[in-house]
Amino acid sequence: MSLGRIGFLGAGKISQRMMTGLLASGVPPTSVMASSRSRASRYQLEQKFGIKVSADNAAVVAESDMLVLAVKAYDAEELIGSVADITRQLRPLITSVMAGTSVYDLHKMFGSSDLVITRMMPNTAVAIQKGLSVLYADPHISAQD
Repeated sequence: MSLGRIGFLGAGKISQRMMTGLLASGVPPTSVMASSRSRASRYQLEQKFGIKVSADNAAVVAESDMLVLAVKAYDAEELIGSVADITRQLRPLITSVMAGTSVYDLHKMFGSSDLVITRMMPNTAVAIQKGLSVLYADPHISAQD
């Protein structure tokens, strides 16, 4: 089963643990992309994971079939505002790992009630493929999504 191209908006600890697990499970580095504001962080991610990293969040959205929102909740509104138009246009599967931000809140921030948005709370053991992730999906999401 292919997950398609996975883009991470935010590349902190939980994103990096998820990337480690994905790559260890056989997802090719060419299928993973991330954004980070910090030049040093972008360099470190490229070296550590061999993935494409950008300072441009919209570029990550444009290349992603699945988008992982992994920023601090207080940064979410600004980040989502900067990519809402392209996200509504391209309609990737959106998975949020942000604490304290509901699917309802995310729909409001994106300005669309029909995007496919899930929430996931992984634990740190995802890096070694021994983790547990709790997933919530909107009731209107279909099996095809």
